[in-house]
Amino acid sequence: LGRSVGPTHLQLLLDLLKHLVVHSEQLDTQNQQKAEAARAESDLFLDMESVASLEFVTNKTVEEVLVAILKHPTLESWFLALEQKALPPHTLSPILVKLLAAHFSAGVLQLLVASSPILHKLGRLDLLAKYSEAITWSVLRELRTRNVNSATAPKTLPQLEALQELHLYMESVQIREVTLALLGLPEAHLLAQEATQSPGKERQLSSLGRTLVQLLKNSPQDQLQSSELLWWAEYVRGLGALLPTLAEHELDTVFLQTLQRDPVLVPVVSADLLEYCLVRRTKAALGIASLLLQHSSTHLLKFELWCGQPGVGLLQEHLDDFLPLIHVYLQHRTQGCFMRPTG
Repeated sequence: LGRSVGPTHLQLLLDLLKHLVVHSEQLDTQNQQKAEAARAESDLFLDMESVASLEFVTNKTVEEVLVAILKHPTLESWFLALEQKALPPHTLSPILVKLLAAHFSAGVLQLLVASSPILHKLGRLDLLAKYSEAITWSVLRELRTRNVNSATAPKTLPQLEALQELHLYMESVQIREVTLALLGLPEAHLLAQEATQSPGKERQLSSLGRTLVQLLKNSPQDQLQSSELLWWAEYVRGLGALLPTLAEHELDTVFLQTLQRDPVLVPVVSADLLEYCLVRRTKAALGIASLLLQHSSTHLLKFELWCGQPGVGLLQEHLDDFLPLIHVYLQHRTQGCFMRPTG
């Protein structure tokens, strides 16, 4: 296959596989509806063996199709192979292999997008394991090789697109690893280039920044386990440091929910974040500030200092907004061991 027809033929074959999966799912849905209709028609004269046989076929057809397709070694080994720097053995020219590998990964991604909800319903997300590993590895590889001093916004990356499309179906451990790597990036990588060059303009997120927001919004809200304490501490520290930079309402809400669920993490939050919350003055931001005052003497002292000088104008102008926060402060001002003037 040459450069002119190779990508077209490859895309056609991958589209056929995707349509096969979709068609199999439609057939299974139709069979399920027939089984339900037969059961509802008459409980007295119901042929239970026929219904059971129909339900068995319904459960197995699409699953067998998915296993046959997704476990094929060609799909598993070539998906994001270019981004992983792990091309399987081939006899293609360097230019042609890059072209075909890129088209192959894009086509397989669309196949995975169509298949993932079905796999989730069937309880067979294990069939995505190889593909999830490829996404995780290639994204982490890209993030680790970024120049720390470079403020250039990255182009759209195939592995990043795959992460955005499939992260809901990936292992939580993989998502956490990628999230921490994104939180550890320099701020310039998370903002669009125009935003870094024009500080006065409204900040726009780069593709990496948008991906981070997406992962954080959909992060699991499970109760903190003792074995995960270090991970969550890094997560809270990293996200707290980024909130003033990104200024995203949805991230403020995610951060608030995290602290509400696990207030033991409050002490790792930087004292400077309190001032951001006080100035921002949204419901979520003031909710964060309230939790910081309830669970950290450092933030109590920071609030006292802020009220004494930089926050005087805001307090006077928006007293109603700050009254609940002042009430929290008065309830908890005696906690901690720091010293105050007594006069």
